[in-house]
Amino acid sequence: DGPTGQFQCANDSSIEPNNDPNTAFITPLGTAMMTYSLVGLVFTAALGLVLAQALARGLDVPLLKLTDIHAGWGLAGWTVAVVASVAYQVVPLFQFTPPFPVWMQRALVPGVFAALLAWTIAGSIDAPWAAGAASAGEALVALALIAFAATTYALQRRRRRRAPDATLE
Repeated sequence: DGPTGQFQCANDSSIEPNNDPNTAFITPLGTAMMTYSLVGLVFTAALGLVLAQALARGLDVPLLKLTDIHAGWGLAGWTVAVVASVAYQVVPLFQFTPPFPVWMQRALVPGVFAALLAWTIAGSIDAPWAAGAASAGEALVALALIAFAATTYALQRRRRRRAPDATLE
């Protein structure tokens, strides 16, 4: 309970103040990140359906290129968005760590989506410059994921939980 006797969220700029215990950890930012994950899931599923139809009907489409794009959006577009948006809420909540930096919460998933979109478009173009742009998109996604992993590790090392935890040992 907070000083007024009502439930309050952590006092940082990444969480909107909310006195309702039923919605205290549902933030507009968390909702936006889950929306990104749903968009990634829909895009991944749509590409999967296109690939299935191409195989079933013998359509003349670049199967290997579409398979790479399907896997990229499934792993980085859908999975990363889900993991990051959930981690922003549950890591501080259950592990008693400081919150993720606000810049990361606001930029990671949209940045990954922008890099994936650039990678998808550049990978679909048959031009000399496109291969470099596609590689740059891949590198940006990899750097974003490394930054997320390093930040999560740094937060875990600063946790305030005193009791030993088998999940962190």
